[in-house]
Amino acid sequence: MNKKYYIIIFALSILYTQSLDSILINQKNIPKNRTDEHKILNKYLELFQNNKSNYEYLVKIKEILIIKKEFDELISIYEQHIENISEPNILFERKVELLEIKMWGGKKDWQEFLDSIINDKKINQTKIEYILYKLIQNKKIDKTYELVKNLRIEYNEPHFFSKKLISVFKENNRNKDTIEESLIYLIFGSSHRNNSVTNKIIIEQIFNLCDEILETALINNFILPITNKQFSSNAFLNSNFYEIQKIDDIQYIMNVYKKLIEYDIYYEKSKLRLADINYNILNDFDKAYNMYDEVEKVSSKISIDTEAILGKADILIAKGYLDSAQSIINHQKILLEKFKSHQTKQNLRHELDYKNTQILFYKGSYQEMNSSLDSLIQTLELKNKNCNDLLEVKTIALFFNQEPESFKKYSSIQHKIKMNKSFESILELIQLMDTENMLISELAQFQYAIIELEKGNIKNAQQIISTMNQKTIFYELSLIINAEIEDHIHQNYKNAIKLYEEFINKYPNSIYKENILKRLNQIYKLLNEELDS
Repeated sequence: MNKKYYIIIFALSILYTQSLDSILINQKNIPKNRTDEHKILNKYLELFQNNKSNYEYLVKIKEILIIKKEFDELISIYEQHIENISEPNILFERKVELLEIKMWGGKKDWQEFLDSIINDKKINQTKIEYILYKLIQNKKIDKTYELVKNLRIEYNEPHFFSKKLISVFKENNRNKDTIEESLIYLIFGSSHRNNSVTNKIIIEQIFNLCDEILETALINNFILPITNKQFSSNAFLNSNFYEIQKIDDIQYIMNVYKKLIEYDIYYEKSKLRLADINYNILNDFDKAYNMYDEVEKVSSKISIDTEAILGKADILIAKGYLDSAQSIINHQKILLEKFKSHQTKQNLRHELDYKNTQILFYKGSYQEMNSSLDSLIQTLELKNKNCNDLLEVKTIALFFNQEPESFKKYSSIQHKIKMNKSFESILELIQLMDTENMLISELAQFQYAIIELEKGNIKNAQQIISTMNQKTIFYELSLIINAEIEDHIHQNYKNAIKLYEEFINKYPNSIYKENILKRLNQIYKLLNEELDS
């Protein structure tokens, strides 16, 4: 056979392969009556003994013996068949079939038999790839990977089989292996790393998998599923309720981005992601700032340039340099006006206006901040990711409509929290709690409870919550937080049930009702399982 014929056979084998599952499912030609089955098997065995090279007899025997799970007899028959074949290509195909049967039957010598096929001097790369596909089909992923690594050295082809392994590892949720093979393919197997559609999909998948690994590498100090978003999602008011659980995974992700940067694969985006980790997770502000600055200087894309500016602004805010942060945001807005694409310009302007509004908020510029808020809310679509944040801030801002000085105190507190000055912020919150405006007082009290919760002072947080007035929205939120503390931190399910049910009775139309009912069902199930065990 010539090489072209091999390729055709190989392609067909991918489209249609006779796996163990397919044989077990396709039993329509196998008699259901055991007596008939036995007679038919004996008839084919008799025919086979008279002509051991006949493949049609072998196929019928194979189907029946696999259903009967009589693998030892089938292996013996295959070995006899192979001894009567001389044509090299057919001999190879039968050996691969025998290899599969040994795997299906759980025979310990299947790996030795595999090695004997692989080490045949007449075998070529196409046939080896066929074997690798068969191993994958039979879930022998680790053995496949071991072989591939050896073959890469033998062929001096670092990216051999990498494209197939990317999909195999992804299907089996082996994220790091998927990333490694993706990098190998991009670095060694593709001459147009950033341009082809395939490469763009692979690169995007690397970023997504890094995000998944990053998510599991961080742990929430307190897992409060219903209320966590209430005080962690808003960029104006957020508190970070996580700590690093797997530093090795953080380092791994950083090394992935460094490798992409080294080989100039999505250089700017990779650099931004590396800067984000240094800023948001490692709190290395100076290193992150320098990275953002470098991207800004080399970028030729306004979207990347703007993302770098926003990163720099965040660091300046966290360091207390609000004027500097506002200055670079305003400068970028001027540059943006020169850009022609209307939709891109509009989206980026929203991002810059959002950051500017956040700066005005921290500055305590009530009227200016309010005007900026209203303008943004009017122009943003409801589905925009920033819209909920702005509406929440607008609601809080209304509490201070007649008390701009109190707003200055509150915004100063929020900025101190952003700068990780929790002790100073608590002192100012306690002062703000003494105001006669109940909404402002309980807002401060609520924020104080959240800070205590974040610091691990659970008892103090619950004590603060218990003294809150029952007439504000913050009491509603605090009641759920208290229930979730009993539920997820103390695992006192009886108290949690009582608090959840109390909340539903008081607030039957609450947006949190559905989530609370789901959690109550889960708790009831847990308690029933404990009783049954």
